[in-house]
Amino acid sequence: MTARKPPRFARWLVEHFASSYQREALVGDLFEEYQSGRSRLWYWRQALYAVARVAHGFSFVRRLTRRLVVLLAIAALGVGTLTWAATTYAPSCAPYAASCQKVH
Repeated sequence: MTARKPPRFARWLVEHFASSYQREALVGDLFEEYQSGRSRLWYWRQALYAVARVAHGFSFVRRLTRRLVVLLAIAALGVGTLTWAATTYAPSCAPYAASCQKVH
């Protein structure tokens, strides 16, 4: 029986970007599981998860994530406030429009 070859690029990602102290064991474990019948999709999911865990460990990624969440929250509050102000305080028609009919 010939050995199934795992997805080449997924394996390369794990070999180059996974945590250095677990890299060799992780590559071996993924290979064994793949040989026992796991799917290519499973292999890709595990490889991407391993790389994402390392990327999340970098402090600049955590800071960037926090800043992005704060920025999105501020933008949402700003848009919500502007929408509320425009619908609450905007006159129903302009005072200089001759054909304006106020509905109250």
